[in-house]
Amino acid sequence: MPKSENQKLKLLYVKRYLEEYTDDNHPVTVKDIIAHLASLGVSAERKSIYDDLNLLMESDMLDIVKNRDGNITTYHVAGREFELPELKMLADTVAASGYLTDKKVDMLLSKLSGLCSKYEAKELKRSLYVPSRSRSQNENIFIILDEIAKAITQGKQLSFLYNKYDMEGRLQHIHDGKRYMVTPLLNILDDNYYLVAWDEDAGKIKHFRLDRMTSCRVEETDATAIPEDKLDLEQYSNRHFNMFDGEEYDVTMVFDNRLVNAVFDRFGRDHTPLPYGEGRFKWTQRVAVCGQFYGWVASFEGGAKIVAPTEVVEEYRNFLNANLNANK
Repeated sequence: MPKSENQKLKLLYVKRYLEEYTDDNHPVTVKDIIAHLASLGVSAERKSIYDDLNLLMESDMLDIVKNRDGNITTYHVAGREFELPELKMLADTVAASGYLTDKKVDMLLSKLSGLCSKYEAKELKRSLYVPSRSRSQNENIFIILDEIAKAITQGKQLSFLYNKYDMEGRLQHIHDGKRYMVTPLLNILDDNYYLVAWDEDAGKIKHFRLDRMTSCRVEETDATAIPEDKLDLEQYSNRHFNMFDGEEYDVTMVFDNRLVNAVFDRFGRDHTPLPYGEGRFKWTQRVAVCGQFYGWVASFEGGAKIVAPTEVVEEYRNFLNANLNANK
């Protein structure tokens, strides 16, 4: 066997070829493997390829299936770390993520494609139709996630600049361009990625969109102890509609029975709906009251109403009237 730098990598080339070019519907022969190696400048005898295949199978490095049909013997990779349906689901999730930039989406889809054969990889990029939508401009989303994780693990505070879009669609600093200094608690994925953190200056838990955070870093300052009466994270995303802030109330609502799935989807199934007359049920939930919450109630076209507390009922009526007047 000729000696060369490529020759030393022959076994790795065989392994990579099987991973990239074979699956249940695309087996290869030893002849195919030899031809592929030749294209890489590596010559190989049939016996050495058989030895390589046996080594790979005996070592459990790959789940290789050997089939014999008459005089033809083929090989292909069967089981993989991720099955194709699992990869499709992951690829769909990545493609639909508005908090990722186009560049990050392409990068992640490319990496996911490397976990299956080149034939299956084609299905990952065409399995989902994603309507045109605005994507994030922040290329540092992974760096921000890493900094948040380090701050939480190390028990340190996190600082960053926070931004909003101007009328030209450009990110501009808010908070007078000053850095926020917070104690990070957790991340929530609710259409967008959010950091939930304790803001000592505001004296409350707040949330921030990761794609609008810049210049994020872990500080030397220790994390702040959070008052027990403020630390209620389990229901945080349920209370904040589309993660908008508002004053919190225990709101009682009445829904048509047909809407029970929508209520469970929004608030979870920790509560039991209480019968309320014929064909309706009552539900009480802690909610950060805001326009997005009122819009959600109104979206059921009369199938839902707010019955308590009085101030929220009145504010909801004002919300509806304001929208009616704006559309006259």
